[in-house]
Amino acid sequence: MNIPKFGRITTAMRDTLHWLHVRQRITFNICMLVHNCVNGSAPIYLQEICNSVSADVHRPRLRPTDHGDLVVPRSAKTDRFGRRGFSVSGPSQWNKLPPDIRKVSDKPEQFARALKTFLFPNSTDKYF
Repeated sequence: MNIPKFGRITTAMRDTLHWLHVRQRITFNICMLVHNCVNGSAPIYLQEICNSVSADVHRPRLRPTDHGDLVVPRSAKTDRFGRRGFSVSGPSQWNKLPPDIRKVSDKPEQFARALKTFLFPNSTDKYF
């Protein structure tokens, strides 16, 4: 990549290697795992965590259910790990994605490509 010994590598990592920022990479991995849960290719114990809002009969119908939002548990169940646990971070990261990316395809490769395309412009110059 012809970078000087003490030169900045962050732009080369973004422009040449197409690497995501660390936070975006974590979001990417969480969303890929949730995508596998929604499509039934993840372990059962993870699929049970990802419940659709439209499948819950006790929730009021305040917005359209075709968005594919997932239920984010309340803080009573998440005292130990808070927002860092997969039961909270997975559905909340999934709900932040645009609906057109959530419905890309059942194939993980196509979803991964669309997700990385969505996350890449949002990455910053800080990688570590």
